[in-house]
Amino acid sequence: MPKLIVEEGGKKRAFRMGKGILTVGSGAEARLKLAASEVAAVHFELDVTDEGVKLRPRPGVVPPRLAGVPVQGEIVLALGKKVELAGVTLWLEADGS
Repeated sequence: MPKLIVEEGGKKRAFRMGKGILTVGSGAEARLKLAASEVAAVHFELDVTDEGVKLRPRPGVVPPRLAGVPVQGEIVLALGKKVELAGVTLWLEADGS
């Protein structure tokens, strides 16, 4: 399983990911909380399966950006590709790197 790296406010955090859905946002219902004020209570989901990690933005939110392009629907995240949202950067690394 991949490892999720989150860079926010000049600090990096790393998380091992297991199968299932990880909600990302600023509210109490988000499993991964981000501090940026522009982040919705649940901004997007990461769906971890054997086939990869899918990012799904929630309807009605400012979409995160991948390589500078807004993510409008579900996408599969490749290792090392950076997702940006409100000054926060997230990316996947192979576990053990």
